[in-house]
Amino acid sequence: MVPSRARLSEVFEQDLGRKRDELIPRDSHAIAGTAEYGSRSTRSNAAGFRRDVQVLNPMGMHMRMCSALVTIADRYESRVIVHKDGRAQNADSILGLMALGVNPGDRLQLEAEGPDADEALEACAALFDRRDL
Repeated sequence: MVPSRARLSEVFEQDLGRKRDELIPRDSHAIAGTAEYGSRSTRSNAAGFRRDVQVLNPMGMHMRMCSALVTIADRYESRVIVHKDGRAQNADSILGLMALGVNPGDRLQLEAEGPDADEALEACAALFDRRDL
């Protein structure tokens, strides 16, 4: 049985000893401007955007980082997909993201489709520049 989001959030807060909001500000647009990626998102088709990112976190894409990505992606109407080595996972599943087995230095491609795809992609991509999660 897959634990509920509320239960995952509760465990997340207990393990860290601090609130999720300390790691991910309510206004996720605030962190979107902090990352430097060289180029803006590129349109992949009429409805979506893609962006290449590199995992800079020395622990790779671990549980906290996956949880943070899910939290940010859930704030948008658009669907965010993470691609690695020909495999893809929706950014609404912590376990799905963990199953990608993302290591430090790995390059990923983020894809967002929907009405606020560009904003969702910017906010999600900014997470990969952080090393403190």
